[in-house]
Amino acid sequence: MPIIDGGGSSGVVDELTFNLKDTVVEGCFGFEFEPYAKKLLMSAQLRHKIFCEEFVIKAFCEAEKAHRGQMRASGDPYLQHCLETAVLLALIGVNSTVVAAGLLHDTLDDAFLTYDYIFGMFGAGVADLVEGVRNLFGVDQ
Repeated sequence: MPIIDGGGSSGVVDELTFNLKDTVVEGCFGFEFEPYAKKLLMSAQLRHKIFCEEFVIKAFCEAEKAHRGQMRASGDPYLQHCLETAVLLALIGVNSTVVAAGLLHDTLDDAFLTYDYIFGMFGAGVADLVEGVRNLFGVDQ
């Protein structure tokens, strides 16, 4: 806890013990991702605590690998769209299964992951949601 100096000079005499590096995942299960992806994950972790959960971080890492090198027409990395989708879901209070599906929602079509792969990595809940979004938008299988 900081000590406040009431004399009006420097204000905070002691530093906070909180360290952002202690709360942010540097890599992903032995997999290092691109610096822009680290920044995106850190931003999401600051916006909602669910992005600090191992299950969601694992989904982020899979989305990053799946969409690496893909860009949107705006020039933004495709991963940013996936993360913003997941952040919106987190902010309305959904659970980690739905947030993970938000991160992975375009991987069946745009990154050529399979339902079985997602099922094996994340279970039926995530795989069914990802496939459901695909079906919702009428993408041929």
